[in-house]
Amino acid sequence: DNDTLVFCVLRGKDLTAMDAPSPSSFMRPSSDPFIRVTALGHTKQTDFCRTTLAPEWQTTMTFQIPCDQKEGSIRVQMFDHNDVTDHVPMGSYDLPLADIPEIGTERKWVKMTGKVEGYEGVSEAKAQVEILMSRQKGYEGWGAPDNPMKPTKFQLSTCVLPGLLYLVALVLGMYHQVISAIYDGIAYYALYFMIRCVTGLNIKMKRVRINFGFGCGVPTEISISSIKIMNPVGGYIRSETLLDIDRVDLHIDLRTVYEAFRIKKKFWWRHPTVDIPVIQIRGIKLDTEIAPGSPHAKMG
Repeated sequence: DNDTLVFCVLRGKDLTAMDAPSPSSFMRPSSDPFIRVTALGHTKQTDFCRTTLAPEWQTTMTFQIPCDQKEGSIRVQMFDHNDVTDHVPMGSYDLPLADIPEIGTERKWVKMTGKVEGYEGVSEAKAQVEILMSRQKGYEGWGAPDNPMKPTKFQLSTCVLPGLLYLVALVLGMYHQVISAIYDGIAYYALYFMIRCVTGLNIKMKRVRINFGFGCGVPTEISISSIKIMNPVGGYIRSETLLDIDRVDLHIDLRTVYEAFRIKKKFWWRHPTVDIPVIQIRGIKLDTEIAPGSPHAKMG
């Protein structure tokens, strides 16, 4: 015949801090403890309590033991839960079966023993666990575990949430890049047709980038890459291009442009200023060689 051992893991106190202070623990040292109980070769465990040094498990377990079993012990082990790496031991306690009352229940605190490697170094275990135990006649069978640990759900949630955030950030980033590319294209063709209509020159550019800065006095940044002014038909030089510029960076305060336009429209004789803090031209190449067929070429 077998008896039913009812073993309740209630709470803990004086735990060793295994994890360094972090925002999730409100910048205080903490642990993620759970209890594993082994009785006569059968093991069960509680769920883990996250970021605490005073866990509340409130977990009940049942084990099958022979009616005349007096020898042996129940091993109570405490671990610090880790999502990825192995769980870290936080001490253990061996409870003799002979100490379990055959009539009624007993509630007491037991102290963990052994070495614990916390975030501050190796020290003696000091954690205490409150347990409640009783031995009841008869047994109804094993069935499913009473309180199985459920790290799988937590691990799944911790993986899904960052994954969803990553996808959202990726989609928003792609959306921003598409909109930025459209704006850059509009700026490119607007600048191209403006120069063509005003000067009649054929301009080739690789990229036009505009970053608007309307607030707090931040200037608008205009960057033009690889500008080529093509030599028109019947031009005066041998080269295909009149002027090559690797890059032009222009920072201009659009508010001053608007203000200057408003003042000039109202007071045409005044000379308002436009704030252009940066004009940077890199890699300029100007071809001044006169072609033989040019009207300016020396004859004889």
